[in-house]
Parts: sequence; structure tokens; C-alpha cells
Amino acid sequence: MKNYLCFILVLVFLFAGTSLANTALNGTWQGTMEITPEQKLTIQFTFTQKDDGSYKAVLNSPDTGGIKNIAADSVTYSDSNLDIDIKILSGSYSGKVTGNKITGEWKQPGGTLKLELTPYEKPVEVPTDPLLGEWAGKLDIQGIKLTVVFRYSKDRDGNFTGFVDIPEQSANNLPVKDVTLAGDEVRFAVPVAQLKYKGTFEGEKISGSLIQGTVDMKLTLEKGKYEVPQAMLDVSDEAMEKLKGEWAGTMTFIKDLPTPVRVRFEETDEGKSRAFIDIPSENQMNRPLSDIKLTGDRLSMKTGLPRYEGTLKGNVISGHYIIANMKFELDLTKGAELKIIKPEINISEDIMKKLSGRWKGQISGLTVFLTFNVNDRGENEAFLDIPDQGEPEAPFLRGSVSGSSLTIKTAASEISGEIKEEKIEGFFKALGNVIPVTFIKEK
Repeated sequence: MKNYLCFILVLVFLFAGTSLANTALNGTWQGTMEITPEQKLTIQFTFTQKDDGSYKAVLNSPDTGGIKNIAADSVTYSDSNLDIDIKILSGSYSGKVTGNKITGEWKQPGGTLKLELTPYEKPVEVPTDPLLGEWAGKLDIQGIKLTVVFRYSKDRDGNFTGFVDIPEQSANNLPVKDVTLAGDEVRFAVPVAQLKYKGTFEGEKISGSLIQGTVDMKLTLEKGKYEVPQAMLDVSDEAMEKLKGEWAGTMTFIKDLPTPVRVRFEETDEGKSRAFIDIPSENQMNRPLSDIKLTGDRLSMKTGLPRYEGTLKGNVISGHYIIANMKFELDLTKGAELKIIKPEINISEDIMKKLSGRWKGQISGLTVFLTFNVNDRGENEAFLDIPDQGEPEAPFLRGSVSGSSLTIKTAASEISGEIKEEKIEGFFKALGNVIPVTFIKEK
């Protein structure tokens, strides 16, 4: 699921904290929060002293685009004791200021973590020209290997630009942001996938880690043009004879909203076999399938990390689409029509007037916007926009209001909540995750 699944698989608990004394508090302070021995999160607080002598603070983490410019609700400093409250993360930080160090703890529902902060000095950056060109490496995720390709160039105006491709996931031209080269330290971000990279530049190689949330994945990049292998299948002629053609069906991630799916088995003019999966409601088309095996009537295949397992009987394949440890029933029928979901936002005119406009909220540290409007044809529309993911806003496929209760659904996620004047309080639900969320209407 190009936009949402990728977003749901990335969801993590987010953290925050810091402070210091009087004028010495101004500036940025940094520390590392150890969630597990393998999972660490860099935390930065930037403090500014106000005219009345009190402080305000903004939280960032260079490890994840999900923690970006989050303003603290309150910063209290007295007698070397520091307290910070960040309601949008349901968290607070308490620390003791001693010289150039703040020793304290971050508290959030579910746990308390130690966090020590010291003054941060940004490394001196050098021109990023040495990074120009193409870099590729292999990422190993629990035995599943994914190719990661970074491409850097300059546009007509001389501006440095970058993109990332993950061929096995059919993910191409994902924008790379915040590229820096300070000494031999390379850093950049891929906001659309909530990824950060930190590595050591070694001429023709960059040794480092790709960080997603608090998970650190080793990734070494080597300079050179990457040639995408042809997505051909190693299946017998007998198996291809049974599979060749188009198969369609539906699977349900969100209750009462079946998602149309099509699987295509094809042969090239040279007699090579290949296969693709299409999920149009998620703008996911022509995604290659691999590792296809047909043993007796048992069929298995992969599409990047997700996989499919089923039983073939004539013109029907009965099985499941599997993401991590979650299974979604998906039966495919040969020659069946691929249906397209038409959005249905069934909300009365008076409620639409109340909802009309943009609403802002936070989901696991990501800024999320809901937009409601009536188009030129008089049809209700609702959209989800997650700017940090770098994708255009996506339409909700279903929407309804009962009393003051709102429910809106995409193919892979659902937002439900109570409409309270200029606020919507409820939950974001997807792939087994349920996250509290509050949206405030923008003026």
C-alpha cells in the first residue's frame, strides 16, 4: 500500500524533553534516549528566552522526520529544576540543570526513559558535490533483502537534488531532503518513508545506518550505476500455463471497505515469464511479484515485504495477503473484473458546512491534515494530507456522521471521532494500530 501501509508500518512511540537555567538555556541541547540496547533516538531541544525571562522550547530529532519542530506547551525552570510538557505527545520531561548538563527523565504513557542533554554545536558543513552521482546498497530486513538506490544531481539552477529508489517495492523517485556533509559525516532524510540516514563518507563508499523511528538498520552504499534486473520469473511452463492471465479479487483492511486487487501473469515476446500486482485505490500499479512457487495446488509469491499464500483450484486462487504477522483474506478469480472504488462521503449539508476547511492534528509526531469541501458537481469530498511524507493529499473513500460521531476511511486506515465545535477528538486505526488523535480546525 504505497502511501498508507508504508505509513502504518513506520508508526513508533515518540519522545521529548529538556531545559536549563536563565540565559545559559538559550540554544540547542542534544541527548540520546535509549529505548532498547538496539534502539536509540537522538533528541534536540532549542530554547528561546522570552521578554519576561521565561522560556519556550521546540523539539526535533535528526533521526526521524516524525519529530520535527514540535512546540512545548510549557517550560518551567526554577532552582535548577526543569519541567517541560508536550501535550501532543502525551509526554513530559523533568530534569536537573548542573553546569552544562541536564540530567532527567522523559515520561510518556507506557514508560519512563532517562535523557541527559548537553549543549549542541552543529558540525561545519562542506559542499555536497562529492555525493553527486548514484549510490546503491542492500538492506537486510529479517532475511528479506531490499535494494536501496540514492541518486544525487544538480538542477538547472545549480541546486542539489536527491531521490531514492527501492526497486523491489516499486518505489521510485522518493525525494531526499536535508542532505549534509560535515567533515566525513553524511546525513540525509527520506520524509515520505520516515527514514533518516547517517554514515561515514569514504570516497567511493558510505558506511552507515538507515534509521526508521528507533530502528537502526546497517546500510553500506557504494558509488556506481545500478542496473535494475528484469523482473522475470523462474517458473515451469506447466505452472505458467495454469497461472497466465489476469486474476482479480478484493481484500479488506478496513471493515466494510473491500480493496480491489489484480494479479497479472504475463509472458514477454522472448518467452520470459513475469507477474505484477495492481491496487488502484492506493495508486499502486505494476508492482513486480517475485519468488513465485506453485507446488501441487499451493501457490506462494512475494511483493517486497508482503507476501501471498493460496491454493489454486481451476480458475480460483483462495488465500491470504500477509503483512508481518497479519493476514488478510484475498481470493482471486481468473478473468474477473477489477473494480474501482468511488468515494462516498455521505454527510449532510449542514454538517459539511461545519466541517468545511482544514483541520490539523498529530499522529505519532507526524503533522496530519483533514480537508473537507464540496466540489463543483455538488459532491462531498474529504482528503488526508501528511506533508512530512512528501505525497499529495489522498481522498477518503467513505465518510459518514451520526449525531456528532464522524467516521472517514481510506482503503487501509480509518479515523473516527467526536465533532466538538472547532475540534475533532478520536482515533486513527490501521493494521491493528489504534492511536489517539485530536484535530483542531484552522482559522
